[in-house]
Amino acid sequence: MLSFMNRSSFFFILCFLSLSLSAQTRNYHVLLGSKKVGSVQATRTTVGDTTSYLTDFKIRIRLIKLYDIRSVTSAVYEDSVMQSSSMLVYDGGELDEAKNIVKENFSYRCIDCDDTPIVSDQLIYTNVSKVYFVEPIVRQDVYTERYLGFGKMTSLGDHKYKYEMPNGDENLYNYKDGMVESIEVHRFLYDLTFKYVD
Repeated sequence: MLSFMNRSSFFFILCFLSLSLSAQTRNYHVLLGSKKVGSVQATRTTVGDTTSYLTDFKIRIRLIKLYDIRSVTSAVYEDSVMQSSSMLVYDGGELDEAKNIVKENFSYRCIDCDDTPIVSDQLIYTNVSKVYFVEPIVRQDVYTERYLGFGKMTSLGDHKYKYEMPNGDENLYNYKDGMVESIEVHRFLYDLTFKYVD
């Protein structure tokens, strides 16, 4: 049995950890029409001045062929500046693509990219995993690890934004209380909706 002193110390440590570690998770269904074909789990964790964002995207959909894709993107920020990020893409359960990015002074290096090792020569303040939790009112340039470049968020009013990716594709983001409520994805062969569920 714990003594009073040990119980007090244990309680203090638990309180300290709960104050210093703050985690929030948001879950989304990925819909093709009204049919659920995937999911996204977005997580934000804060410890002191360091905030980490993670998105775990899964989709299983048959278009011309069956796509069974999982994409995990994570990023670590200190004082609102991205320090590192990674993107792992699995196809049918097998690792298909990996991009790991680290900050070096005022630029970023992709340690897996032989053709373009320096992927940004400016500081990154927002990336695709962070925008689930932070409405891009101030930061309009959003970095995408998939294309190793910045896309542009344009306000459409009423907390709605158009995100144009470096390859020209566009998504529509809808925010509520500063966080993503839904994302509309329009492509040549399909339209998807990411809908917040809890």
